[in-house]
Amino acid sequence: MVQRQALKQNSQLRRFLKAIEQYRKVGQFHLALPLVHKAVRLAYEPSDKAEAYAARGLVERGLERYEEAIKWLKKARAFYRRLTDLQGEAYCLWGLGGCERFRGKPANAVRYFQKAQRKFLTAGNRQGWVYSAFGLAGALRALGKTKDSLRTYQATWQTCRREHDTFGTAYGLCGMAHAYRKLSEKEKGVRPLFRLRKAERWYGESGRLYKKIGDLSSVGYTEWGVGKINQLKGNVDTAKPRFIRAEKDFRLAKDTRGLALARLGLAQLSGSPTEGKRVIRWARQRGVTAVMLNSY
Repeated sequence: MVQRQALKQNSQLRRFLKAIEQYRKVGQFHLALPLVHKAVRLAYEPSDKAEAYAARGLVERGLERYEEAIKWLKKARAFYRRLTDLQGEAYCLWGLGGCERFRGKPANAVRYFQKAQRKFLTAGNRQGWVYSAFGLAGALRALGKTKDSLRTYQATWQTCRREHDTFGTAYGLCGMAHAYRKLSEKEKGVRPLFRLRKAERWYGESGRLYKKIGDLSSVGYTEWGVGKINQLKGNVDTAKPRFIRAEKDFRLAKDTRGLALARLGLAQLSGSPTEGKRVIRWARQRGVTAVMLNSY
């Protein structure tokens, strides 16, 4: 009887973890949240606890509750280390890197992503190494090392394309677009126009792939990126519809950081400093700092 009950619980746990992963892949973290609570309660064996805690941490990260995410990811990492599970530990390090980046500590994020890369490489997990490289590229961009970030994105997205990894390809293209746009803001002459054309192209291709996957939050970032490019060019009439579409995508995806970016873009177009301050205050109340916003 006890064995039958344990098997039933394990079967339920597997179903929950599978559903959580599916929701995470399309950015539906709010739907995954009740399932991770159930998974944590069901986990009994150390390996099950490690998986459930890691899932909880990654969902909390997706919901932008970084302190909570860090707590659960560190718990999961401790279990994985005791189990000598390099791959599991690497995923926790990757998750911790994302938390540090988005809570405004990119130098810490770089260290976590580099550790994750080494663990994934030792474990022979090529995909994990690639996604850690993407995380590293984003952290480098947040540190202001935009050219290093661009080189990392360029090397990594080609690997995803060769391996027919649609999400990885889209992520890499979007990252390159962000980097080209950032570089254009620091340069003079004709080069910024070349950078912006490249960025617009990559945002467009990335957006089409994200739509195919059904990742609304990521679609929102590509729309916002094109809006930002038009804003830089002084094309208010074409920038505004992009920010409005991005705001809609972010609202549906419950992406607070994205909502702040879209609303700040609209406030800047309106020319109202008061509206811009109101958006920044609204974002800060929800844990989205100016450092996070500036990293884009």
